[in-house]
Amino acid sequence: MEWIVVEDPEIVLKNVNLRGQWGWNNTEEPKQVIDELNSRPGWENVAAVEEGKVYLYCSEIAWGLDSIVLQAYSAKWFHPDMNINPDEIYKEYLDRFMDIEYPEDLIFVYPPLEAQSYL
Repeated sequence: MEWIVVEDPEIVLKNVNLRGQWGWNNTEEPKQVIDELNSRPGWENVAAVEEGKVYLYCSEIAWGLDSIVLQAYSAKWFHPDMNINPDEIYKEYLDRFMDIEYPEDLIFVYPPLEAQSYL
């Protein structure tokens, strides 16, 4: 964690393994993880924390064929003006290629894109 303070990144991404869960059911747990990260000694001066650019993603969207979803979210986080909608990409991927209905009640990244000002 000291490395983060020294390097002072503009964006921090953290993978969270939900141990068999597909996503978060609510914002309580991911908000707690973000709060814990942001409260680490020295992190109050890290650019990503100051700018509110600390993001979590569940491991489900990070590996295998689903990794295209994390790539889309990463593109949006790193280039907010990019005309890309990761949620729609995930919906199409699940529907078209996996024959699975997108679970509207789950959260795969935090903070959710609709909570961010660049959508």
